[in-house]
Amino acid sequence: MNEFTTLENVQKLFESLNLTGAQNSYFIAYKDMNKQVGMTGGALGGVVSGMEYPYDAVLVNRTEKGIAMILLVTDGVVWNMVKLDKLRLKDNEYIFIDNSEIEKIEIKKFALLNSSKKKISIKTKDKKYYLYANIDEPQLPYHNEGFDKFMKEFMQ
Repeated sequence: MNEFTTLENVQKLFESLNLTGAQNSYFIAYKDMNKQVGMTGGALGGVVSGMEYPYDAVLVNRTEKGIAMILLVTDGVVWNMVKLDKLRLKDNEYIFIDNSEIEKIEIKKFALLNSSKKKISIKTKDKKYYLYANIDEPQLPYHNEGFDKFMKEFMQ
């Protein structure tokens, strides 16, 4: 986790992969396990979904060019909620979604009685990403400002 606890480290990570722009918003988001499994259905769907989405969380950088996501994983099986301190970089693997590929981004309440998390869905021409993010991540000083900026851009 030390690789992404400070803004300085996160900036260096994205710069090393050439995933920065003139405007950068950094935050962390987690794979929405319930939504990913629901995409393909049933227990087998979860296995298939796990292969299609080989990460537990992502470090996000929203730039004027698009959305960059550096993949994060935990060791072992994750059944429900991912613990921040168990995450590690997945060999500098990343996803970049150019603005021209984005069809729709939605940010909604995670659950009716839960105002501390937000659902994020990113629909591209050929794929959907289902994530969630905590509004407050006290261990990651850059998260709150970056996610707030992202929410203001796409919140419905």
